[in-house]
Amino acid sequence: MEILLTPLGTSPGVLYTLIKRLNPDRVIVITSKKGEEKLPEICEKAGFDHNKIKAYLFDDPYTGFEEIAGVIKRMISDFPVDITSRITVNLAGGTSFLQYVTGEFSEVLESKKLDVTKVFAVDRRDFALQKAEPYVVGEVVELPGEDSWER
Repeated sequence: MEILLTPLGTSPGVLYTLIKRLNPDRVIVITSKKGEEKLPEICEKAGFDHNKIKAYLFDDPYTGFEEIAGVIKRMISDFPVDITSRITVNLAGGTSFLQYVTGEFSEVLESKKLDVTKVFAVDRRDFALQKAEPYVVGEVVELPGEDSWER
């Protein structure tokens, strides 16, 4: 099973790109109520079944640190921990805080010895163009493994 874990702000292009490029079986989204409202449109544009997405919401997507423990606890209890699952974690998109939470949950998954690949979804177009036409497939760039960094 291919699972995508990603933060989502109010710009739909990141999730659209990830769905179109990766075609995951399930999508786990870390977002806010405002971001969640974008999901039906993103799914429609991407031709993706909205029922394959589970959203975890933060009331404060900028500094909701007091919400982290509760949200991660729900994610751990809900997450389909299948050792054969391949998990792609996108670390781009959404607010810095939502990216932080995504990274923290990624570490939880890695501690369970699951197959985790980290990526960035990238749209190299000018920001004004991204806003005007968000439904353009960008790039998905895999992050190098920690062992590839020079120490």
